[in-house]
Amino acid sequence: MRGSAVMRAVVRDSTGLLVTGPDPAVLRLGLLLPLSGPLGLTGPSGMSAACLAATEVNASGGAAGRAVELVPVDAGRAPGTVAGEARFLADAGLVQAFVGFHTSDVHRGLEAALAGRAPYVFTPPHEGGPRRQGVVLLGDSPERQLGSALRWLSARLRLRRWALVGSDYIWPRAVHRAAERLVRSAGGEVVLDRLVPFPWAAGDDPEARFEEVVHALARTGAEAILLSLVGRDLAVFNRVFAGSRLSAGVVRLSGALEENVLLAAAGTTPGSCTRRCGRSRGRGTTGSSRWPSGTGRCSARPRPSSTPTRRAATTASTCWRRWPPRAC
Repeated sequence: MRGSAVMRAVVRDSTGLLVTGPDPAVLRLGLLLPLSGPLGLTGPSGMSAACLAATEVNASGGAAGRAVELVPVDAGRAPGTVAGEARFLADAGLVQAFVGFHTSDVHRGLEAALAGRAPYVFTPPHEGGPRRQGVVLLGDSPERQLGSALRWLSARLRLRRWALVGSDYIWPRAVHRAAERLVRSAGGEVVLDRLVPFPWAAGDDPEARFEEVVHALARTGAEAILLSLVGRDLAVFNRVFAGSRLSAGVVRLSGALEENVLLAAAGTTPGSCTRRCGRSRGRGTTGSSRWPSGTGRCSARPRPSSTPTRRAATTASTCWRRWPPRAC
């Protein structure tokens, strides 16, 4: 089945559902993807993976015998706007559960809006801390996601001077707090802690603002950079960084770099950047001429897979069957 046919088979527009109403033979999942804004470049591939996952679930008999359909919600908008639309869909009985890939400020708004209304699966790395009933986290906290990689890089490459550069919202702030503890425990020091407004790459010359950040990094003598920028900001930073003299010898580690951003950072070649969104075990990270030959090279060729999204869809349908959230 061609991609467009797959999408038509499983995607339902929320406006049309207002006319047709709920369908007891179908499990509808609210698909919370950034279809606009600074993370909008990840939306199309997320939609494709979700459609493939729903098709595979349906081909295997559906969720408890019910066909799975996806109802997209643009999670690239303001948190209150996204949360309000999701709450409306849940209260109207048009969506039975939600799966989200978006920023943590949107996540916190959705968590409050959907509490007691519908199961909600949040898939990316998160800032840690408690969650309300009915919320399922598939990603890792900063310590679990970055701890192994940071300790491995510090020991293997003898990195001591770390810079922290991120977007100024919930998740990067938590990453920086965790990273400072991890760096100290590895015998290093943080020589720069910088959070920039989100989004930062804007206007006719989006690279100009990050040129100032790169100049600030050069003045610190940093040996490694932990990046908690996301989406377009991360892509633009890496383009600017790749054109600087720092790119030859400064390691970059990121918890938010995936294939879309890697391709958007056109000036960043394979082997010059980190590439691991999930928990690291000391592999898949590079960015320095000191890196051992033949290891840790990242690829700029995306390898689409429905496995993570299928896991999220399966988790959401399981929670829906076990609702209320106490049993989820």
